[in-house]
Amino acid sequence: MVKVGLIGAGGWGKNHARTLYELGALYGVYDIDDERRKEFSKKYQVRSFDTLDELVTSDIDGAVVATPTATHVDILMKLVESGKNVLVEKPFVAAYKDGAVILDRLSAGKGFVGVGYIERFNPAVGYVKEAIDSKRLGKLILLEFHREGRWPNRIGDVGVVLDTMVHDIDTSRYLTGMHPSTAFARVSKVRNNVEDLAVLLLDFGEGVTASMVANWITPKKDRRLSAVFEEGIIQINFITQEIRVDTESETVIPRLQTKEPLMLEDQAFIDSILGKRKFPIQAKDAIENNRIAEAALLSAERGIPVFI
Repeated sequence: MVKVGLIGAGGWGKNHARTLYELGALYGVYDIDDERRKEFSKKYQVRSFDTLDELVTSDIDGAVVATPTATHVDILMKLVESGKNVLVEKPFVAAYKDGAVILDRLSAGKGFVGVGYIERFNPAVGYVKEAIDSKRLGKLILLEFHREGRWPNRIGDVGVVLDTMVHDIDTSRYLTGMHPSTAFARVSKVRNNVEDLAVLLLDFGEGVTASMVANWITPKKDRRLSAVFEEGIIQINFITQEIRVDTESETVIPRLQTKEPLMLEDQAFIDSILGKRKFPIQAKDAIENNRIAEAALLSAERGIPVFI
């Protein structure tokens, strides 16, 4: 049995607690909030770690880190230096330079660091990926992302670009199999002291562009993607996993089996610990998402396109 320790049982961590428990891998919980830690320990009948160091030095096989981004570097350094396998929630770190330090330490260690870009495990995203790779609708031209909704109270240390838009930055890289050459962005601080509205254009070359809109303003949650091809359009809803395909001659509504992306992500982490497969988003890959996000923020600050 794989033993996984959970660090952070708050906003998103509580979801990891559930899925890890259902997968039979949740071994113990640490949270800076003593009451929350005890609550989850009792709820799932698992070990309660009084300190982070106690968890790090225990006999766990891996750890899931679901804490605020600003805490990631310190926590990851402890885990990496102890040779633990890690799944850390996105964004990997708040700054590219911090990620480089962790990568340097990883090179000499035994464990791996995977990063939780959950849309990689979304069946609807997999459908779009297959269509792009097979070219059955012709060449891909445009990816148009919308990730909008009210400000999540759990966030306070990074803005909408690093916390929210990075999902679509990662998905665009995954779907195209390419790295963007240029970023051009606009951001606003409408209700918060960090940017809570962002618009980003990424140029992937070869006639492929990705446009992204993310905000914490609109009252209704919106999570969707339109993939425009030479011979058709695929529209997906990230939440419901509904798909619509429009061509010149017909409209098709494919019916896929709905699967919980977080469950698939945590299963992939367990499989990676067991050596059955490699976790698809390694730290080395995730740091590129940070680099693109930082380029977007720099573009917004300067008002010009930024080469990546």
